[in-house]
Amino acid sequence: MTVRTNQVRGDALQPSRAGRRTRTTRSRLEGLAAFGAYLGMSLYLFGRPILADPGGTYVGWGADPTTFMWYLRWWPYAAATGAFAGATAYFWWSAYSDARDLQRLSLDHPAGSPEFRRLQDRGERATLITNIGFGATAACALAAGVLYLTRPRARTEARITAVPVHAGGALVLGGTF
Repeated sequence: MTVRTNQVRGDALQPSRAGRRTRTTRSRLEGLAAFGAYLGMSLYLFGRPILADPGGTYVGWGADPTTFMWYLRWWPYAAATGAFAGATAYFWWSAYSDARDLQRLSLDHPAGSPEFRRLQDRGERATLITNIGFGATAACALAAGVLYLTRPRARTEARITAVPVHAGGALVLGGTF
């Protein structure tokens, strides 16, 4: 008696590259369409009153909108940039000192000694914190710069008016300076 089995190769079960690309493209388009629908609905519901008076209208109730507007000021991010830069410099100096000490220690002690390992771990930790500090400093500096450049400015109004005088006329410039 002979038993026959159906053998299927593993690659036959995988969808073709074109089929995967079609599914991926379709799912991306569906996600983009959903994003566009939600964005359009949000702009329709909330954007109309804000666009009518962007300087004096905000969406929300309670303390949330005013707190969020405070977060959009540039100077807290500038202060955080200074704080992160100071902390980053401290940990950079610590990592640099640990590397120098590690070089001196490697002359006297073997690489596997507990003192060598402790100093190496401390230096690696300081280097990691330094790298994180560089990223945080750059992010805060970028945010402060963008918020500073896009901050609302006081509106200045200048008017030019023609005025009659004894010998003809004159132009008068008025406004706030």
